[in-house]
Amino acid sequence: TPNDMMREWKEKAPIFLHTLLSGGARPSDGCCHRCSQPGLSQCLQCFGHLLFCTECCRDAHMSHPFHWVEIWKDDHFSTSWLWQVGVCIHLGHGGGQCPGNTYLRTTTTSGDQVGLQLPEFLLYPGDDEERDGDEHEIWEDEEDDSVTELHHLLADAELTSPPSTKGNGRNFTIVDVSGIHEVVVHFCNCGKCQLEFLQLLDLLIYPGSIKCPRMGFTFQVLDNFHIHNLECKTNAWEYYQTIQQATKPWFPHLAQDRYREFMCVVCQWRYLKVMKWHSFGHGLARVIGPGDLVLWCAACLQPGINLPSDWKEDQKSYLYTRIINLDGNMKAEQMVQKPIDVPLAEGGGFMVGDQDYKASIKASIDDPLVFQGGTCHNHQAVTQGNMGLKNLQVTSIGAAACGRHGAFCPHSVVNFQKGERFTMNMDYAFTQSLLHTMGGADALCLVMSLYNINCQFAINLLRRIAQNQQYLPLAKGITIHHGIGLFHVHSHQDLCTPRYLPNYIPGAGQVDGEVIETLWSNLNWITSSCRAMWNNHRAETFDIHMNKNIRKKMLNISECHFRSWRMGG
Repeated sequence: TPNDMMREWKEKAPIFLHTLLSGGARPSDGCCHRCSQPGLSQCLQCFGHLLFCTECCRDAHMSHPFHWVEIWKDDHFSTSWLWQVGVCIHLGHGGGQCPGNTYLRTTTTSGDQVGLQLPEFLLYPGDDEERDGDEHEIWEDEEDDSVTELHHLLADAELTSPPSTKGNGRNFTIVDVSGIHEVVVHFCNCGKCQLEFLQLLDLLIYPGSIKCPRMGFTFQVLDNFHIHNLECKTNAWEYYQTIQQATKPWFPHLAQDRYREFMCVVCQWRYLKVMKWHSFGHGLARVIGPGDLVLWCAACLQPGINLPSDWKEDQKSYLYTRIINLDGNMKAEQMVQKPIDVPLAEGGGFMVGDQDYKASIKASIDDPLVFQGGTCHNHQAVTQGNMGLKNLQVTSIGAAACGRHGAFCPHSVVNFQKGERFTMNMDYAFTQSLLHTMGGADALCLVMSLYNINCQFAINLLRRIAQNQQYLPLAKGITIHHGIGLFHVHSHQDLCTPRYLPNYIPGAGQVDGEVIETLWSNLNWITSSCRAMWNNHRAETFDIHMNKNIRKKMLNISECHFRSWRMGG
């Protein structure tokens, strides 16, 4: 048991502690594990905390420029940087040096940080072929004294950024999972070289800017944040603080603040990933349509995909009913923001596009059929429908989801300005859910709407839709049945139970009408971080989290259906 394991470990805890403390000492022989020369550098991320001499450390890390190293100083290891042993990044030639680069020969740093002489290999990393054999032999003979002196000078100087670079070399900041690194980057200088930001992308570094980039993010750190954001609900601020903590554990506030760039790049990266996942790109002139960048429930009825060609001839027509669960989430607020952010794919996900939605609200706001009162109990969704706060431009969101499997409907999530005002909000969400899930020309004809206040929402619904067909499209021949979820119906008047209980609706089957409530519980983890986001950033964040919810459902749906089948048998 876990308790037995802990008791056994507790007896050995002093041995564990002693071993960890011993790991901070220099190996007894003090030799480089590669060439047996005196070893002064220890990599914290190479397996085994290997000890290197200066040249071996450089050679071993030209393909691992984001490792952390320490140098031996007097009687302890001190934090260092890989650029101090000559590690740099070459772009445009698969990591190799560009033959078009010409370097100015200088042997001193240009800044005033330190006035020390640096060996040629540090100022000209990767230039071994330009030095003749005799000069190289002299360096090897004198390695002990010169390398020791170099490391002591660098440690005493406490350099935090690389010294002057040669030619087109550039001091560069790169944010990786392991921390924030200062490196020297040499861009390709050939006649037909790519633009600088493209050279960085080819080496899996995302540029922080387009023009003359001086910092970037590894693809690994962007993917890592994406996973943490989806699974752990870690927001960008918290994640970047962990990166700063990894860079300077004792003084994280002294690590470079690149949070602003990180936020921009995260939005761009998320957009590019979504575009790739949904088959955009490769020069195809394909326009992003409503809901094109998200998934839809694979288990729901979809004519032409998972239904037989003669499904309309089946006498059991109730089997082909689209069940839509509607609800509002009162925790998904948004503070008043200036509309200055740049939309990347507005309306391409679950959140509806602003232009038509706002036009629908404007066209319906004076409609006499808009619901203003209640004929049932005083439900909060009804009585608080016109309440708003001055500091909020969005008081909540409303959504439509598949009533059986709990998958949000594409392009069917709307913002509420003053609670659940039916015509301006839920009418639009409902009609958009039908528009994007019913199946086009060979569409389904039966719809069951499940909403906790359907006894109010259903009043004059078809008349409201008919008067605003431009923004509330509804195909002809569709029959709509209205129900109230099994949990909420018991808080209504007694008359609502026989009218709206799903158990009394022919063809409903075993459906509780409350599945969307389970979706809110997961989404509520991010509502606080989305509260102060700009409009489009907030919408894109909701989209990616809703899409992740559907993806996980689709991965597990076969097992879930098997369990349901066994319970039903």
